[in-house]
Amino acid sequence: MADSVINVSGSDQAYAVDAVRPGAGTGDYRQVICVGDFTNSGISGGTASVSTSALCVSSVGTSVQGTTQSYVTLDLSAGGDIPVGDTQLVAAPGAGKALLVFGYQIASIGNHAGADGQLVITDGTDTGTNRIISIRNAGIGTNIFEQTFAYPVQLTTNTALKYQAWENSNGVFMQGTIYYTTVTI
Repeated sequence: MADSVINVSGSDQAYAVDAVRPGAGTGDYRQVICVGDFTNSGISGGTASVSTSALCVSSVGTSVQGTTQSYVTLDLSAGGDIPVGDTQLVAAPGAGKALLVFGYQIASIGNHAGADGQLVITDGTDTGTNRIISIRNAGIGTNIFEQTFAYPVQLTTNTALKYQAWENSNGVFMQGTIYYTTVTI
């Protein structure tokens, strides 16, 4: 693809490409940020780069290093499962490997006015500075906490994904799913 086809430093609606030109007059358009539908490529959505004046497209969201997403669930009920400290959700993946967390969906229900609870998901044993997810529920009602990270959160190499939970007055129920995969570092 020659510079005369798409010459943008911003957005080009005709080609549905947002690109960044690293330097004025360089002709370097390799840093493509967002690309629309590539119906002629056989890929419905993907990332693109420019290499030797050619547009290169690869699919996204299907796998990371050849592995697909996995998930783990937690179910904490009032009066028994909480409090809990440094409990493993996903085991440490082994030497030279790390977990990538893509997001979560957690429901927290308070069953009386004095109910108060907190859940933290951590990169290994909780130190207060390695919490990757933290939710809190107070009083009566249901709260839904969900987040899909724009970029997955990489845990420390060979470290387990853990959680801790606290509650006041045995009145909080928490149930959720964490989405992750394992990658070789």
